[in-house]
Amino acid sequence: MDEAKKKGIVINEKKLAESLGVPVVPISARNKKGITNLLDAIEQVVRGQVKLNPYQVQYTKEIEASLKELEPQVASIVGNQFPLRWIALRVLDGDTSFLETIQQRQQQGISHTERRNSAYGKSVNS
Repeated sequence: MDEAKKKGIVINEKKLAESLGVPVVPISARNKKGITNLLDAIEQVVRGQVKLNPYQVQYTKEIEASLKELEPQVASIVGNQFPLRWIALRVLDGDTSFLETIQQRQQQGISHTERRNSAYGKSVNS
């Protein structure tokens, strides 16, 4: 916000939040202002105390069709713990690094679970 203010830009946080469908919290990291408000807003979102309705960009029919086709494939790889549309957009853009990182971390998690279970004499399939 300090950069916007420097440039004479006035931001109506309430209108911006309504347009985006998510909380907008003005902060100045450099001056350490608004950080507590930001953390409070994050906590409210995490606890489900704030209703979110994020704005969703609509792309061309071709891109939307590709997204509709890709999202289930992405879900089969990463589950529903990440925003599928966002990952599918990255894949469409040719950036598969995020997807690869998630797969690697999932494999590491499985390996960790297998090691832990074997230490306790348990099988992954039991």
